[in-house]
Amino acid sequence: MVLGSHPYSFQPPNAELEVLSSAGTIGLIGFLLLMIGSMVVLWRISPVYGTLGFAVIASRLVQGQLDLFWVSVQTSIPFVLAGVCVGALAKHEADPPPAPDAETTAADPEIAPPVGTVAA
Repeated sequence: MVLGSHPYSFQPPNAELEVLSSAGTIGLIGFLLLMIGSMVVLWRISPVYGTLGFAVIASRLVQGQLDLFWVSVQTSIPFVLAGVCVGALAKHEADPPPAPDAETTAADPEIAPPVGTVAA
């Protein structure tokens, strides 16, 4: 059985060639913007939240250089983890810091009330 004009089918060995052969130059530009843009955003946020997301997306991109199965369900998992990292950062920034208790206020001079005042 011959598919098209060639007797053999071709599966590129890396992500960029696969996207280029299936989606063309515009698709390759979009793919690179997605991958590099995601990594830049995750690199710039707090390392507490961005390191895991950056690592899983970078590892998926590196694996995609040698993997024949770039377009599969496992491709979305790094982006789900990166989204969880960014969401955790957004939640942390949105939540107000906890109110100091009386013991912490008295022991910490930076948040202790001025001398001569009564703490509420």
